[in-house]
Amino acid sequence: MESATQSVILSPTSAPSRTAPTYLRTLAILCSAGIIFCSDLNGTLAAEEKTSKTVEIKYDGEVKLIQYGYLLDKPEIRKTAVKGKVFYTSGSTTTPSLQSVYLLEHTLIHEGDEVLDLGTGSGIQAIFAASKAAKVIATDIDAHAVEDANKNIARFHLQDKIETRVGDLFGPVKPNEKFDVIICNIDYPYDQKSQGLWQVHERFFREVSQYLKPNGRIYYQSGWVMNVAKIRHLASTNKLAVYTMNMFYAIKQNRQPIVYQFITYDTLKTLRAQAAATDAADASQ
Repeated sequence: MESATQSVILSPTSAPSRTAPTYLRTLAILCSAGIIFCSDLNGTLAAEEKTSKTVEIKYDGEVKLIQYGYLLDKPEIRKTAVKGKVFYTSGSTTTPSLQSVYLLEHTLIHEGDEVLDLGTGSGIQAIFAASKAAKVIATDIDAHAVEDANKNIARFHLQDKIETRVGDLFGPVKPNEKFDVIICNIDYPYDQKSQGLWQVHERFFREVSQYLKPNGRIYYQSGWVMNVAKIRHLASTNKLAVYTMNMFYAIKQNRQPIVYQFITYDTLKTLRAQAAATDAADASQ
């Protein structure tokens, strides 16, 4: 038997209408104060929304992930909340997951960065990146995923900052486009049958540097410790260095999300020179 949970959909971007029922205006005030959970759906006040379940995916990180299952009145639509933001997905679109939030938690975006999000799915990485980035290009090989991403982007009123494109890896990227940050969250091998996915990752590592600005950085999510040696080999072969690497074992979910930050050998050389200059300056004092 399904257990239904309810959440009120409100717009945090505008004040509640004086003609709205008193309880909705009260909830809107609580929502804007952060006292209750709410989300923005087409910028309007809406009736209560019932979902098939409520499961908070707990792990050692700080990003809160809640999976609500599907909408009871629209079972083709799934609902997920990440850091208080609600994402709707359907069909073949990947639902925000433990791996997604771990990547989000370990991706650093600076003010004014230009960002490329490969394998955007629901648009989660692009939408959070847009809070600081000057511009985000979000791509996915799945046209349906891009449709869902566009709907989520519109709900957060980010159409002017995020541009979506359909295509495989760097296929949708223009030759003259370069980025401060490239985020990669695509399917990776997890068993013997899925080893063919390495071909996509090999292309990624082979091509990624030509789309990076000087001193640009790559945030790449690929689970399972068994994949580490292969990934480090692909990186070094293409003159990329592992700058940071974060992982943990999610026992309950049986997942091992790993987030790498890669920089080019040229960037590494620059950082080493800067460190040496700082040490020399300190020694002379």
